[in-house]
Amino acid sequence: MLLSTNIIYVWLITLSRYKSLNYDIILNINDYKKANEFIYKKHKNAFLLRRAILKLIISQYTDIPALKINILYTKNSKPYINSTLHFNTSYTDQHLTIGLSSNNIGIDIEKSAGLSISNDLIELFMSKNEIATYTNLKEHKQKDYLYAIWSAKEAVMKLLGTGFLMDPKDITVDLHNKKANIKNTKNSIYLYKKQGVYIATNIHTEKIIVLDSFLHIRN
Repeated sequence: MLLSTNIIYVWLITLSRYKSLNYDIILNINDYKKANEFIYKKHKNAFLLRRAILKLIISQYTDIPALKINILYTKNSKPYINSTLHFNTSYTDQHLTIGLSSNNIGIDIEKSAGLSISNDLIELFMSKNEIATYTNLKEHKQKDYLYAIWSAKEAVMKLLGTGFLMDPKDITVDLHNKKANIKNTKNSIYLYKKQGVYIATNIHTEKIIVLDSFLHIRN
């Protein structure tokens, strides 16, 4: 499989379906070293499963055997590989989402209705324009707007590789025009949403392809 320019591939994985993967032909010593950073065994095991799936999928776009793929990290802990392929991940206890592109990318699974967001938190992560939009919405639409803004900002911060080292208020999300603007910069970031996943990228994307299994991937 080859990456096509201006196309983003989004993989939606249900983790419970792939717990029988043979890690011996997928994971290497660097993966296990990373897993050992986790204190609790359940977190370590969850990481290993996600890492195995990620490497299998990357191998399909790079023709590099999964075992030989080394996931590296920037100083702000954004994962990458030495390749023209860009990727980003987001996960919950049950699901893993992987975005792949020939351009830089950030993704985040949309927050669920169970997430509690206090007024204090709103003031910490929303810009003045977003708070104004939020205030003018009808009450039954406010919560969905909060979840959307939160997830979109996480995708943007993951694109930029800053995480929460960046002040979320410096990002203003325009859901209507599908863009985000960064304070004191002129360039806009494009935002897309597919099947509950927010995607941030530096370029206009012609197409987003969503795949919901990887049963055909070689293991």
